[in-house]
Amino acid sequence: IGATKNLIITWTKFFKLKDGKYDVASLAENPNLFLGLTSLKYKFKLYDDKNILIAVRAGETFVNPGEQYVIFENAIDTGFRVPKRAFIEFTADPVWKRVEDERPKLVVSKKIFNNEPFPRLTVEISNSSFFSVENIYAAVLLLDENKSVKGVSTTKIDFIEGEGTRQAVFTWPDPFFEEPDSSEIFLRPSIAF
Repeated sequence: IGATKNLIITWTKFFKLKDGKYDVASLAENPNLFLGLTSLKYKFKLYDDKNILIAVRAGETFVNPGEQYVIFENAIDTGFRVPKRAFIEFTADPVWKRVEDERPKLVVSKKIFNNEPFPRLTVEISNSSFFSVENIYAAVLLLDENKSVKGVSTTKIDFIEGEGTRQAVFTWPDPFFEEPDSSEIFLRPSIAF
């Protein structure tokens, strides 16, 4: 395979859903243009203001070559404790695999955001490839005017036929005090795994 580069974590943040429940997300990047991972095991860890570990959630995902992607876990329970910091760690040595398959051409063609009665972002996704694409993992970051992340949500799209379109809906439990200024969407089919 040759020399591999480590995955890059741009940030790891938590987002309060309600007292004792937090979403946690990391924005990650694979700088290897032809190498991917069938399995990447991770743990999110939340610490309080005294640097005491208050919650851990383990998970697993895949990594396509040369992509930026969101790792996300929903509604982590912290009990009565309030997190101050979030970290992600990878729990096994990655087993890299060379991937030659072409990445499908998926494009977000429309976005509609409503904050009331509960936040909902509806997006239209077009597949401009001739072939159908299955198992698309979609994540959205809601951003304020300074490009700070205010919310994260994920969904899975089972299937988009070749040259077809499909709607995806992202939701949050409570309206945002200040409506997001923009959004960034990440679409990840699992390539050749």
